[in-house]
Amino acid sequence: MILTIFSRIRFIAGVSFLGLLGAVAVCGAGDFPDAPSLQGFTGIINVPTANVQKEGTLAAWYTNQSDPHWNRSHQDNYFFSVGLFSFVELGGRLTDHDLSAQFKASTAPFIPKGSWLPSLAFGMQDFGGTAHHFRSSYVAATEEISRLRLSVGYGFGPDRLKGTFGGAEVKAFDWLYLLGEYDTKDMNAGVRVITPDLFGWPVNLQATVKSALNNHPGTVSFAAGLQFSMGKDYRRKAPSRQEAGPSAPAADVGLRPDKTSVETPVKKALGDRIESPGRTAYLIALRDKLVADGFINVRTGSDGNDLLVVEYENARYDHSELDGMGVALGIVVDSVPAEFKSVRLVLKIQDIRMLQATMPIKALKSFFTDVKTHDDLYEAAKITATVTEDPTVVYTDKLSFSSLPRARLVLTPALKTFVGTEVGVFDYLLSIRPNLFLDLWKGAVLNARWDIPVAWSKNFDDGEAFRGDRNDTQFQRLMLFQGVKPYPYVMASLGAGMIEKDAYGTLNELYWLSTEGNHRLGFRQAYAKNSDTHLTTTLYLGSYRYYHAPLDTYLTFTGGQFWDNDKGFRVDLKRFFGDTAFSVYYKDSETAGQKHHRIGGVQIAFPLTFRKGMKPYHLQIKGPDEWSYSQETVISSAGVPNTLGVSIGDTHEANGLQQAYYDRDRLTPSYVRTHLLRLREAYEKLHSPPTPPIKGGEF
Repeated sequence: MILTIFSRIRFIAGVSFLGLLGAVAVCGAGDFPDAPSLQGFTGIINVPTANVQKEGTLAAWYTNQSDPHWNRSHQDNYFFSVGLFSFVELGGRLTDHDLSAQFKASTAPFIPKGSWLPSLAFGMQDFGGTAHHFRSSYVAATEEISRLRLSVGYGFGPDRLKGTFGGAEVKAFDWLYLLGEYDTKDMNAGVRVITPDLFGWPVNLQATVKSALNNHPGTVSFAAGLQFSMGKDYRRKAPSRQEAGPSAPAADVGLRPDKTSVETPVKKALGDRIESPGRTAYLIALRDKLVADGFINVRTGSDGNDLLVVEYENARYDHSELDGMGVALGIVVDSVPAEFKSVRLVLKIQDIRMLQATMPIKALKSFFTDVKTHDDLYEAAKITATVTEDPTVVYTDKLSFSSLPRARLVLTPALKTFVGTEVGVFDYLLSIRPNLFLDLWKGAVLNARWDIPVAWSKNFDDGEAFRGDRNDTQFQRLMLFQGVKPYPYVMASLGAGMIEKDAYGTLNELYWLSTEGNHRLGFRQAYAKNSDTHLTTTLYLGSYRYYHAPLDTYLTFTGGQFWDNDKGFRVDLKRFFGDTAFSVYYKDSETAGQKHHRIGGVQIAFPLTFRKGMKPYHLQIKGPDEWSYSQETVISSAGVPNTLGVSIGDTHEANGLQQAYYDRDRLTPSYVRTHLLRLREAYEKLHSPPTPPIKGGEF
C-alpha cells in the first residue's frame, strides 16, 4: 500500500513538473545563469550543459548528495570552480579523503544569440592520479528557447555518465529555476535559487534542492554556495563616439600659483636660461601637492617650453602601480596651466626609474573628464621603459621626501594545508610572518623576516602526522638586496645573507624584457649552505615568459635545477582579473634521490592590504600587496603511489624582481597601455577631495 501511494505521488509530481516546464516555457525570454551542478561542473543537477562558468568568477559550494560509487551512507562534497576564460572552466572536488579535478571547454561564447545553433562542450572529471571514484569524460550540446534551456550529451564513463544523458532548465523567475534531467541512471528533479548581487557587490548566493524520481524517491539532497567576481576588468573598451554621442568638453580647472609667492627662482638652469618665477611657483606647488598626497622622491620640472615633467615614487597605493599613476596624472590634470601641452610622468621604484609615460595634456584632460575619449589617449600615449636623463629639463631645486631611510613592516599571514590525505580531510597551519624592509640607498633594501605559528589543526600537534611540518617561532631571513638597471630593458637583483633559517648564501636574478614587455627572459641563481647540517643548495634556472595583453594572460616556462636540488621544468599559466591572479601549473622534476615526480596545481593570489594605505612616514605598517594560496597534487601513473609531501619545482622568489620592481609583472608598457581605464578610476575613487587652487595671476 505504501509503495503504491509513493508511486502515485511520484507519478503526479513528475507529470506536474513537466507540465510546469511547458507552461513556463511559453513566457518571455531571459538569460540563464551558468550555475554549478552537484558534480562540480556547470550543469543542471548531475549532468553537464554545454555552457561554462562566467569568465572571471570563482564559485565555492557544498552538497550532501551521496554518489552510489562512493558506497557510503553519508557523503560531504566540497567544490570550487573558476571561469578561467570565456570558453574554459576548471575546478576541484574534495570528497572525504579524495581530491579530484575537472575541466570543460565550450563553444558557447562563439555562437551568436538567436542563431539556433547549439553550443557544444567537451569535459573531463576526476582525471589524473590512481584513485578514481567519479572519473568521466563527455560531450554535450545546449540550446536556449525562450525561458527553456535544453541539454543533451553522451558520457564515456568509466565511473559516471556512461551513455546518453539530457535535461531541461526553466527560468520561472529571475531568481528561481526548475530542473529536470536523466543522468544515465536516475531521473532527477530539482529547484535552484540564485540571489541577485548582494548589496551591490558582484556576489550571488545559490542553492539547489533535488530528489531522484526512480531511485530512493523521497530522499532529498541539497547544495549551497556562492559565486563572485575575482576582480574588475579594466580592459573594457570605451564606447565609440558614434555609439555614445558627443563628448563633454574637457574641464580646464587648475592650480594657478601667484607669481609673487616665489622667493627665489629655480637655481638650476640650462645655459643662461632660467625658468620664470610664475612657472617655478607652479612646479613647486605641484610637487608639494603630490607629496601631500603621499608620493615620495618627487621632482617636477619643464623644458622651458610646453613639456611638464613629473618624477615620483608611489609608496601609498598598494594594489597596483597604476593606481599611483592615475592619482598623479589626475592631480596634474586638476592643476596644469594652459602653457603646458604635454606631460611626462616618470615612475620610480627604490629611486630607480622604471617606466616613462608621455601624454598630451589635452587628450589626458578629455579622458579624465569623459571616458568616451579613451581611444584618443590610447593612440597618443607614449609609454616606454627607456628612461634617461633629459638635459633640456630644468627641475626645481629640491627633491621632496626622499625614501631614504624608510622602513616598511609587512604583516603577512602564511597558510599551509594538507587536503584529502590519509590522516585527515583538511589540516592547516596558520602563522604570521612579519617582513621588515629597510630602504638604505638607491636600489638597496635590507629584508628581515620572522615566522610565528599561531593556530593549527590536531595533526600538527606534538606526536601527530604533520608535526615535522610545524616549526617553532623562528627568525627566517636576513638579506641585503641591491637592484640595478644597467640598460632600459635589463634589470638585475643581487642578494646575499641568510636566505632561510641557518642557510647562508647568495640569491641573484636577471631579467631582459622586450620593448613592450610582452616577452621576458629570466635567469635566477642561488647558492646556500646550512650552518648546522652543512648541506648545500644550488639553484640555477632559466625562464621565458609571454604576456598576451588582450586576455591579461601570462605563460611561463622555467627549467633547470630548483631550490630542493631537483632538476626538471615547470609551466605556469596565469591570468589576472583586476588585482587577483589565478594560475594553473604543472611541474615535472627528478629529485636528488633520482625519483621522478609530476605535480599539478592551482594558485590564487591577491592583495591582502588596503588599496590606499597610510602615508609614508619613516615606518609604514601594511599587509602584503600579494598573498597567495596554492593547492597541488601529485600526478601518479598506474602502479606508482601518490607520495605525500613531495617538494619540487620551487623557484624560491624571495623579494624577486617580479614582485619588488615590476608590480607583480604588470609594470610594462603593454600592460599599462591596455589598462588606461584604471588610471581614471583610481583618481576618482582614491584621491582625496582637491584643495582649493592657489590664487594668482597667469604666467
